[in-house]
Amino acid sequence: MKAAPLTVRGGDETVGWTTVATGEHGASPVHLVVLRKGATVARFMAFDLADRKPPRVPGAVADKQPAKVAQVLAG
Repeated sequence: MKAAPLTVRGGDETVGWTTVATGEHGASPVHLVVLRKGATVARFMAFDLADRKPPRVPGAVADKQPAKVAQVLAG
C-alpha cells in the first residue's frame, strides 16, 4: 500500500492510497479515496484491469460527489 492523496473539494477530510487487488485472474492496481463530509463517509475507487497504467480516481468526478451526497441527505 502506498499513499496517493487526492484533495476533494467540499469534503472535510480525504485520504487516498494505491494497493493491489488480487483474484482468480491475477492482480490489478487500485486507487482508493475516502472522503468525509460531516457524518457521511464516501469511498471512490479506480482500477485498471488491463494493468497498462496506474489508475487514479478522476479529481473532477470526485469533486462533484459531496454536493450529490448532500442533496440525497437533504431529501
